[in-house]
Amino acid sequence: MPAHQSDQGAIYSCRITHALSEYQADAEWEVQRWEYNYSLLAPQHRALLPGLLAKLAAARQCIQVNQYFITTMLMVFDEDLGAPPHLAGASAAAAEYAATTNGRVSPQDLDKVRSVAARRAEGTVALAEAHR
Repeated sequence: MPAHQSDQGAIYSCRITHALSEYQADAEWEVQRWEYNYSLLAPQHRALLPGLLAKLAAARQCIQVNQYFITTMLMVFDEDLGAPPHLAGASAAAAEYAATTNGRVSPQDLDKVRSVAARRAEGTVALAEAHR
């Protein structure tokens, strides 16, 4: 593999690792945005959404579970735990990358993380249904 492809892979790996580590902050921001938009509704329109506050609480709970999963997954990237060579050091590289971006995550990287979380949720639902 040419060196520039290896470098691109390392950059991509640290960007995605950084985005994964920031999942909870981004997801919480989304829930807060939903709450704010809900608060702007007139009372008669809020009455049309009686279960929304419970769904927001459930979304926060899912965010916490997803973050736990992501954090556990990122721990595998630790060189001391025998990470695969292409992932070894990804967490340290992500921390360095975060310092160069002031901790900001690009929208494209956030979309990739949301996709991972959505696929994980679909798999969890399918697994739960299979055990019924």
